[in-house]
Amino acid sequence: MKSQISVVFDLGGVLLNWNPQKLIEQAGANVHEAALLQRHVFEHQDWLELDRGTLTREMAQQRAIERSDLKASLVERLFDLLPSSLEPIPAMVKNLESLVDQGVPCYVLSNMHEASARFLEQNCDFWPLFEGTLFSCDEKLIKPERAIYERVEEKFDLKGPNIVFLDDTQDNIRAAKQQGWGTIHVQASVDVRGEFARWGLLPN
Repeated sequence: MKSQISVVFDLGGVLLNWNPQKLIEQAGANVHEAALLQRHVFEHQDWLELDRGTLTREMAQQRAIERSDLKASLVERLFDLLPSSLEPIPAMVKNLESLVDQGVPCYVLSNMHEASARFLEQNCDFWPLFEGTLFSCDEKLIKPERAIYERVEEKFDLKGPNIVFLDDTQDNIRAAKQQGWGTIHVQASVDVRGEFARWGLLPN
């Protein structure tokens, strides 16, 4: 029997490993370059606009190069490696599989730029388990903006009190709570499967 509660998953840091420092190392950056990449790519406002879909990869790369004087080849290599660096977290994928087996509808709400979103759609083994997915780059909206949570409800015909949302970022969790969603803040100290059991979604 289908559950009345739906689960909405974030991806990076929840179902997929997201480790910018490891990615920088894989790109072959030295210590000085690593600091510049961290500051001018991942910590810059452009990263949010890339996720929002209002900045292309090419524009983001060029602007990072101009701001930092990093080698173009290094910045391009970083972006080339990014989609495939998002590797599944086995325990969380198992939770997803268990939820689907229990008849719980599962969805995705993720801040993600287009290249990674399309890569996951084509290469992620567990993708068919989702009943629907919503990426920030496609909607031109981004968490924790209220409009993106409203868009999830509208697109998938869901109601706030019947949603449990998993995310690793406190601001995104706070915004979901304000929308009336149930939440699980994914952290190392949290027993996620136990939280699902508390919501009556998985057996104890």
